[in-house]
Amino acid sequence: MSRLPALAGFRTIWPSRWGKSGVERGQLHRLTAMRIAKEVEPGDYADGGGLYLQIARSGARSWIFMYTLFGCRREMGLGLLSQISLAAARKEAVECRDLLKQKRTPSRRERELSGRT
Repeated sequence: MSRLPALAGFRTIWPSRWGKSGVERGQLHRLTAMRIAKEVEPGDYADGGGLYLQIARSGARSWIFMYTLFGCRREMGLGLLSQISLAAARKEAVECRDLLKQKRTPSRRERELSGRT
């Protein structure tokens, strides 16, 4: 059985969005404040545990939390980098992971906090 040749730059083409980065899944706190300040290329940068720094083509930077619950993949915005620090985003991601352990959707928590049902 022949193997397919490896694609050049495959890991750079395939985003680390859903755990396909080739880095050990349990690794947390991959981003640093210095790296965040230096990154300008559009894309998603994993911090670990579902937390990502998303840089849009326009240059806008925001935090997103990606998760899978009941077989559905979802993204939840946590806020702009200018409004939420790395430490605050990590804290929010921990709270979201705790809700996922209880089989509760983090986006529902978001609606509860904003006063909507």
